[in-house]
Amino acid sequence: MYQDSSMTPVGLPYAGYDRYGRPILAPLSYEQRISMAREMRQQQKEYIQKRIQENFPSKFSVIYGVCMIIIGLAEIALQIVLIFFKGALYFVGHGIWGGSFCLLLALAAILLVKRRKYGWYQFSYISHAFGIMILCISLALLNGLSFVYYAPSYSKITKTTTIEANVEMIPITAVMTGIGVIGFILCLIYFIVIYVKTRRPKYLINQNAATIYPQNLAMNNLSQYPQPNIFANQQYNAKI
Repeated sequence: MYQDSSMTPVGLPYAGYDRYGRPILAPLSYEQRISMAREMRQQQKEYIQKRIQENFPSKFSVIYGVCMIIIGLAEIALQIVLIFFKGALYFVGHGIWGGSFCLLLALAAILLVKRRKYGWYQFSYISHAFGIMILCISLALLNGLSFVYYAPSYSKITKTTTIEANVEMIPITAVMTGIGVIGFILCLIYFIVIYVKTRRPKYLINQNAATIYPQNLAMNNLSQYPQPNIFANQQYNAKI
C-alpha cells in the first residue's frame, strides 16, 4: 500500500501549504507545541554552542575588548577632570557610568573567548544589546549636548550674559565625545559580528523524518492556505 500524499512521513495529516509550497503540520495540541518548542530551544542552544566552539572570532574579540578597556578608562578619567573643573553637565557623571559599562562589555567579550559556553554567549549578547543604547546616550548624545552649555546665554532680567560651564573644558568634552562615538561604533560592530557568526537559518528542525518550520508551528491562520483532502485515502480504501 502506497503512503497517502496528504500525510506526513510519521502519519500526521498536513493542514495545508504555505506560499512556498511547503507542507504545514496539522494544528498540534498544547502538549505537542510545548514539547516541540522545548526541542527547538535545545537544538538552538546546541547549534550556537557548536558555532561558538568552531567559528568564533577570537582575535577580533580580544582586540575589541582591549579597545573598550582603553575607552572606558579614558572616559572615567576625563569625567573626573570635568567634575573637578566644573565642565558642562559635570553633575550627570555620564563619563563614569558610560565608561564603567565599556569595561563591562570588554569583560563580557574577553570572557567569551576564554569560556565558550552558551551562558556566557547569552550574557555577552544581551549586554551588548543594552550597551548599544547606553553608550549612544551616555557617551555620544550627552557629550554632544554638553556643547550647548558652553554657549553664552543672555538674561533679559539682569541684562547680562553668562556662561553656565567652564569654557576651558571644551577640549575635554570634545575628546570625550569623539571617544564615545568610537566606543558606540565598536559596540555595534561587535554585536553584528556575533549575531552573524552564530545565527541559525530559519528553515530548520528535522523531527521524525519530517522538516518542521518554526513559522508554521505557531498557531497560524490556516484558512489562507489550500486544504488537502485528508480523507481521500480512506474513501479509496472504502471503495475497495
